[in-house]
Amino acid sequence: MSLLASYLQGAALGLLLAVQVGPISLLCVRQALGHGFGAGLAVGLGATLADFLYASVAALGLGGLGNALTAWTGWLQGAGGVLLMLYGYRGWRTRHRPTAAASLRAGRRAFVASLMLTLTNPLTILFFASVLASLGVAGQGPVAGLAVASGLATTTLLWMALLALLADRVGRWLSPARLVAVNGAASLLLGVLGAGLCIRAGTA
Repeated sequence: MSLLASYLQGAALGLLLAVQVGPISLLCVRQALGHGFGAGLAVGLGATLADFLYASVAALGLGGLGNALTAWTGWLQGAGGVLLMLYGYRGWRTRHRPTAAASLRAGRRAFVASLMLTLTNPLTILFFASVLASLGVAGQGPVAGLAVASGLATTTLLWMALLALLADRVGRWLSPARLVAVNGAASLLLGVLGAGLCIRAGTA
């Protein structure tokens, strides 16, 4: 299989994963609503980097790393849940659109939070390993594997950028009072999702 075909294969897989609504998508929308497109895109960059790293690990046949990390699944999920709750709390306190300087700081924090939230799910490695193995990627060599990971990262980033752009445009269209209400609701939902992760971690 050519490198282009491998890249497109990864891009298709990335699109299937990206359209699923989850905590990262919600965090992207919340950040773009409250802090603008740049902050939302920062979430996408963090998630994209984490997905690329995990997909590369799986494509290079290092899925055993995921098996090793599953022993820490509960702790990792708990850490991700706490991080989500902290973001929900911070978002609730800063429901109004802040200054440009505050938005820049929020973008930096959002990148780190998105990266850590995605990396705290070791089952992602196992998922990529099983899917890429079924597609025969591991047997195509490291270059083809990295091409698949690159295609996946491309569509992930493009999808998150689209989410951030749409959320930013909606935020500019909403009246100040409605924007505060939407930001507050999104922040509360982030907190609920974080609490759910913590509960799941406690039963893992």
